[in-house]
Amino acid sequence: MRSESLKASLPILIILFVLVVSTQAASAASCLFLASYHKGYEWQDGIEEGMRSTLGDRCTIEAFYLDTKRNTDEDYARAKAKKAKQLIDSMQPDVVIACDDNASRYVIEPYYRDSDIPFVFCGVNWSAEKYDFPYPNVTGMLEIISIDPLLKVIQTVLPEASTGIFIGGDVPSTRSNYERYKKSFLSRGIVVRDGMVTSFDAWKKNLSDAQETADFIILANKAGITDWDQEAATAHVRQNTKRFTVGHHEFMVTLNMFSMTKIPREQGEWAAKVAIKILEGSKPSEIPIVANRRWNIYANTELLKKAGIQLPANILHKAVKVGN
Repeated sequence: MRSESLKASLPILIILFVLVVSTQAASAASCLFLASYHKGYEWQDGIEEGMRSTLGDRCTIEAFYLDTKRNTDEDYARAKAKKAKQLIDSMQPDVVIACDDNASRYVIEPYYRDSDIPFVFCGVNWSAEKYDFPYPNVTGMLEIISIDPLLKVIQTVLPEASTGIFIGGDVPSTRSNYERYKKSFLSRGIVVRDGMVTSFDAWKKNLSDAQETADFIILANKAGITDWDQEAATAHVRQNTKRFTVGHHEFMVTLNMFSMTKIPREQGEWAAKVAIKILEGSKPSEIPIVANRRWNIYANTELLKKAGIQLPANILHKAVKVGN
């Protein structure tokens, strides 16, 4: 009797065993987050948060930080990239999510073109052509900033504007953004001058001087200004700014009167969704490269009021109010 009962239960036990093994196999998938910068860099942290929350338990997540924002030397970047390659080769992840340009520049392009390991990049500025993407094993999301939408707002607020200045930390990614601002604004008859700096004192001087020499000011990324002081920057802006200031960085919204910022979570969430598709059997070559599509809009009502500048009601209505 007991033997017959055992025989009857055997198919069920086999099914349960197969389900357990399948579940374990599925959870054994491995993902690597290959980050260009250091943990604690606000933009990259937002991407990582979006990526981790979207992946959940679909794979175990390892992380490797190239740390090339604080360490800008070329030899350092190449040495760090070799360590990343060692990890990837030993780990053999099911998918790598590569965040920001330097992960593509120093790791994917030199080492993993046409590799069996799939890569999903995010945060690559403007174009992937500089790395000759896509490869059969690589797809991703480009990072573009809100140049044309900001230009429309400037021309709405200041129809006679003809001169602006772009002030930010003098690093390659910010300089690349400046060149795009300059070209786009010049096509509309507006000259944007180069105000990029490496010191906080120079940043303050450029901002003060611009009150007399520019119709508007673009306060861009502070990265690259090694002695940056956020509290002192806030005080300087409140005391000195009377020209219309705009920007495209989330961590500069308290210093600009109007901002249209990228959403880091969008990059991380999209990359994670693509990684899941790859884990389920899709090929990177089947997934087209796209650009970010969403913006956060901010109006600094305190600075606008102090400068006597009014935003149109339809723009102000859409904006998150800061500075109260």
